[in-house]
Amino acid sequence: MSGTRGPWQFAFSPQVACYIYPESIYTWRKPRVFRGKEAISQVTDGGGEIRLFQEVAVNPCAALCAAVWVLGLDVAGNGQGFGAAPDDFAGLEIEELDPAGRLLVRHPPVGIRKATADFQRISLQFSTRPETARIRFTLRSKIGCVWQHGAAIFDDAALVQIESARKTSDKDVDGSSSNVTFPGQRTCRVPRSLARQGRRDRCCPRPRRGAAKRRGPPSAGPLAGMLPTNSLH
Repeated sequence: MSGTRGPWQFAFSPQVACYIYPESIYTWRKPRVFRGKEAISQVTDGGGEIRLFQEVAVNPCAALCAAVWVLGLDVAGNGQGFGAAPDDFAGLEIEELDPAGRLLVRHPPVGIRKATADFQRISLQFSTRPETARIRFTLRSKIGCVWQHGAAIFDDAALVQIESARKTSDKDVDGSSSNVTFPGQRTCRVPRSLARQGRRDRCCPRPRRGAAKRRGPPSAGPLAGMLPTNSLH
């Protein structure tokens, strides 16, 4: 099953009932919200996989950081909730698309596989390819337990530009560089610190003192309609 709610689209695995609910509807358990008044929970009848995604226009050769706060919920805290199944997962998946919407690269997903006591920040730093026109930003979960026992809860999703990955002078904006070449394509020159993908530590660092400032419009802004507030099932 699949569908659209505003800027967000969703897709559910077949043969297993899946649901996306705003956390504020829960009365039989404590709602979990990281910031503000709302978050989104993904739940299933057992063994379902859920994708909630939107596509965002970006610039080529741009250094970006995708991030979200996620909580793996074990409702009773008895090991039967999220994380009980060996292939449970909740986190981010980032795909780069060309102007025609064709997939260029799917970055390895980053996320959690066990229940957590609180929200954990998951992030991915990456530099877009020269042909990239859009990013598909996906909040994905696979949950083995039924909805009464556990959930994957997401809040405060964001896609932001770190700093320009284009060569601005003889040096990159952070003073060092690393060449990343894609087969059959021209070289993108990106800061060495951004050539390593999949970091979960603090992203979007402050520019070094004296570093060149980014010119022109940002390559990516906040995700539109950060998370849908109506139920999807």
